Amino acid sequence: QRLSRYRGTTVPEAAMLRNLWKNFEVFVANVSLILMVGLLTLQIVARYFFQVGIAWTEELSRFSFLYFVYLSSCFVMMKGRHIRVECLVNALPPSVRKWVEAFGDMLQIAFCLVASYAGGLLLIDMIEYPVYSPSLMLPLSYFYGVIPLAFLIMALRIVQRLYRTFSTI
Repeated sequence: QRLSRYRGTTVPEAAMLRNLWKNFEVFVANVSLILMVGLLTLQIVARYFFQVGIAWTEELSRFSFLYFVYLSSCFVMMKGRHIRVECLVNALPPSVRKWVEAFGDMLQIAFCLVASYAGGLLLIDMIEYPVYSPSLMLPLSYFYGVIPLAFLIMALRIVQRLYRTFSTI
């Protein structure tokens, strides 16, 4: 069996790791969306058919929505499909446009790193001084930990996109 460039891993293992890295956000975001819809459906059925409210379903669906939004943002950044104003950029010649977009991506990387750092500080405070969710009684750091992680992944995905853009030059 051939060994890949990753020490000690075979080619199928490396392909599996690459596939996991490539689809991580999509997988977790989809699971979060399915969980959110399932929990809200359970809540609706319990209330309207059995006249019983299940308190933790609303709370857990809100936290799964948080994961869905942030990890979907990572996916959108990776594809370069995020919202931006392109009027001026589209008027530029293609050779200049690539450099202006790269500069904008560098600004996005800087913002994502600052947001990740600030989110990390918030997460450290939440771990030191835990705050618990009302229904689930779980530390909120479990749920809000996705914020610094997502911004860090966004920065890495933008770097990855920049590498792909400029490796074809």
